[in-house]
Formats: sequence, C-alpha cells, structure tokens
Amino acid sequence: MKKIFFIMFLSSFSFLASAQDGYRKMLDADRQWTYDQGSLIVSLDGPVEVSGKSCYQIKARIANESVSRPTGMYICEESRCVYVYNYYDYISYPNQWVKRFDFNLKIGEEGVKSIDNVLVSGETYRILNFGEYSWIEGIGDSRFGILPISFFYQTGITVGDNQFSVSDKGQDVFSTNQFSGVVANMNHVTVDSNLQPNSLFDLQGRRLQGEPQKKGVYIRGGKKYVRP
Repeated sequence: MKKIFFIMFLSSFSFLASAQDGYRKMLDADRQWTYDQGSLIVSLDGPVEVSGKSCYQIKARIANESVSRPTGMYICEESRCVYVYNYYDYISYPNQWVKRFDFNLKIGEEGVKSIDNVLVSGETYRILNFGEYSWIEGIGDSRFGILPISFFYQTGITVGDNQFSVSDKGQDVFSTNQFSGVVANMNHVTVDSNLQPNSLFDLQGRRLQGEPQKKGVYIRGGKKYVRP
C-alpha cells in the first residue's frame, strides 16, 4: 500500500513539474489582444505561409471600425521563439524575419533578471523579467502585448495607460490590470513615457540607455539606424 501511495505521489509531482515546464503558446487564430478598453483590437489571420514559414497575418482595427485591416506584418512561433516579418519600418525594410521573443533565455542572458511563475485566474503564466518590463509566455510584452513598438510610431496610435487584455475563443484569459495586481514588483512602463522622440531600442524592443558603441542595428524615434 505504501508503495502505491509513493508511486502516486511521484506521478502527481512529475505532472506538476511538467505543467510548470510546459510552454504556453502565444499564437492562435482565435486569440485577440484588446488595448485600452477597446480603442485598439489586434487579431491574427491564418495560418498562411510567408517566406517558407507557417505564420499569421497581424490585423488591427480601432474603435468604431467594423473591419480589421492588415498591418503589413506577419508573425510565427518556433521553438519557444516568436518572429515577426516586416517588423519595423516595413516600407523601407521589407521581407525580413526578426526575432521578437525568445522564451528559451535563462537568468543573466540578454538582461533577464528573474524568471517567475505566477497564477492569474487559476492559470500559471511564466514570465521573464527584464526589470522595467517583462515577457509573458502566451501573452507577449508586458508593455505592448503582441505588437512591436514600431506599430505605435508608424500609425500614430497611442494607448492611454497601456493596459491590454487577451481573449481566446471569445473568453477573457488575461489582463494587465489583473496581472499587475498579482506581480506587485513589476513596473509597467506606459506607452507614452516609452515613445519619446529620442528613445532608443534594440531589435527585440528593449530600451537602451544610450547609443550603442558596437556595430549593430537600433531604433530611434521609430526609425532604424545601423552603426557600422
């Protein structure tokens, strides 16, 4: 009898461990991101194939519009990474896949300060905390959700206090209001404070303290710059 209980204990432990380690996918045609109480609604159309990858087209509509319009960007998810096609200035720099999220990162890699599991509405979400923002498995950036920073530059759309929610098959599954109440030490930075004319970001949307000294690409004022 003791042996049976021991086996059951090990089984339940391994189930919990696998649940915690299991990756929560972000992309699904039934998912929708709603910013600022409906002022901006983002959805995925697909799947379709672009440049050899199975992906979704990112579509958006603002309040009072009945039809979502293509943003010119496509998004795919592979090996716990999320990539966006035509990511930044997609008119000047077309046909490029850029890595947006990498949920394989460990503490200390590329600025990750901590990795936590938190409970929201009975569901466990794994977050990579970079300090002033986080990446949330299944949700996106704690400031911009699924969208890249450049979308707000290029469209001129501003989102009040940068609150958004995620629904799946019409059911609400996540909101930043709820999440910030669970994670008291998370500092949500508003869109308006981040999108200053001289703000600098790297290609993964992380804010830079100054102009990079090494060769590479960075974003200033919604435009891409290359340091040779």
